[in-house]
Amino acid sequence: MLPRLASKSIPYHAKRTASTSAKCALYVDRGILVANKPPGLVCQFDHSHSDPTTQRFAQFVNDLQQQAGIASSTIDPVHRLDKTTTGSLAFGLSPHHTREISRQFRSREVKKTYLALVFGSSSAFATKTGTVREELRCIDGRIELAKPTESKKSSKDDVMWTKPAVTEWEIVASSTTAPLTLIRLHPQTGLKHQLRVHLAQCLSTPILGDTLYAHKEHWVGIAKKAGMPINHVHLHASELSFFRYRLTGANRQVRIAVRAPLPHWFVHVCHGVGIQLHVDDLKGGLWVNGTKLRGGPLVEEDADAEAALEGVGGRWLGK
Repeated sequence: MLPRLASKSIPYHAKRTASTSAKCALYVDRGILVANKPPGLVCQFDHSHSDPTTQRFAQFVNDLQQQAGIASSTIDPVHRLDKTTTGSLAFGLSPHHTREISRQFRSREVKKTYLALVFGSSSAFATKTGTVREELRCIDGRIELAKPTESKKSSKDDVMWTKPAVTEWEIVASSTTAPLTLIRLHPQTGLKHQLRVHLAQCLSTPILGDTLYAHKEHWVGIAKKAGMPINHVHLHASELSFFRYRLTGANRQVRIAVRAPLPHWFVHVCHGVGIQLHVDDLKGGLWVNGTKLRGGPLVEEDADAEAALEGVGGRWLGK
């Protein structure tokens, strides 16, 4: 389960000019906003305004409001992404909507998809798809497999928590010029650093740039060859899928899926090592009840899906 942030709010400044260099807002409706989070951003508010790191997040949220053209007095993140992770990040635009989407996260009605570029050729995987079911534990803030290891001994007093973790994975493509593979991940639980630990310690295919769970010498040579920025972890929250509800009429429940475009540096590395990317991962998009309506060239015409989108007040803000 993804951790829930405490309900907080920041004021909307109507005269403020958006300061981010890129338009990060992707989707908005009457109660939910989804953005494409950049790397290096800590998903946390600090109302004392004393921490420059959290001040940046507050500025990011103000910019999103400007981009989406909304004047909500409250906007709350309903889940977290790691500081180094990019991609789909959802916000509630009122206490009611924040509670509702948070409930969907807790009940696992929200479907999450990630893309990761990992160290390992196709031969590193015994199959094309699989599922990792390994408990994780937190010891002094660090996440590791719950199984005891010779290198890490700990007492019960050191363990902050131990929880089950499940990650489904599938190979998208492997490079023929470098030991790199693009993996699509579907976490069924949402523990801190779950994907990073499962990939590094269970599949032995650590994420490129992840110096916390992989030895730097494993990938620094590839980084130079591929022109990879060594300060970026190549893990992207590609898609969020959740329910929204029409105000009236039959079939009020609507499944919305928002896909966030990959960051340019992620794309650059994939192209540099010959990994072909799907246009939907490059451009992002919006799906309504399984029909793609917005984003990129591969969109469909569906009157029912358009009516459903209108019924929830949804707008696609991506390119």
